[in-house]
Amino acid sequence: TGTEAEDPSDNATDEELRAFGAKITKARKRLRGLTQRQVAEAAGVSLRTLSRMENGYRTTPISRRLVADYWTARNSAEPDTPMDNVDLGAVPSIAL
Repeated sequence: TGTEAEDPSDNATDEELRAFGAKITKARKRLRGLTQRQVAEAAGVSLRTLSRMENGYRTTPISRRLVADYWTARNSAEPDTPMDNVDLGAVPSIAL
């Protein structure tokens, strides 16, 4: 299955990761059914990373930040989209 390199600053719980992944999936589907590939490319992460993230698997904190920043930018650019400004909440355990 392959896991990403351990990051000592990443102390996200499995529950936080699953919740964050569920929010990303919900946001992606609410915004005109964007594909994982489209979101991954726009956010600057690999398709595999986004898929793992949506399924609650551990990804690097910077990957989680890139995806969260993508949604923040989408919300700012298109505030009246069907996404209704989905709030992803806190990005799990990002120490930048």
